Amino acid sequence: MKVIDLLNKIANGEEVPKKIKFKDEVFEFENGMYMSETNDYLEEYTDYTMLNNEVEIIEEDKKIRKLDFIEENTFSKRQKGMTNEDRRLLDSNFKEIGNKINEIIDYINEVKK
Repeated sequence: MKVIDLLNKIANGEEVPKKIKFKDEVFEFENGMYMSETNDYLEEYTDYTMLNNEVEIIEEDKKIRKLDFIEENTFSKRQKGMTNEDRRLLDSNFKEIGNKINEIIDYINEVKK
């Protein structure tokens, strides 16, 4: 996206990306303007010769939501015709699978930081 297109979107009240990168500086959109970590405003950082320069849109890292387990909603409470031991083993397996999935999610979320 070009700087001029981004500024036009802001002026028109349209949705803009939360974070962008321009000339090796990261800017975050807050209160109707882009501000860098060094407190520079995008509008102050550019001049009319840079309006056709490209900005890089930085995608937000979204954490993966972990699974929730509610004991009352386990498979064994809904299934009939199984022995208590079969139900216990099945519930134990489902819980262990969920725990392993959550471990993977924790690992992925740590790597994304």
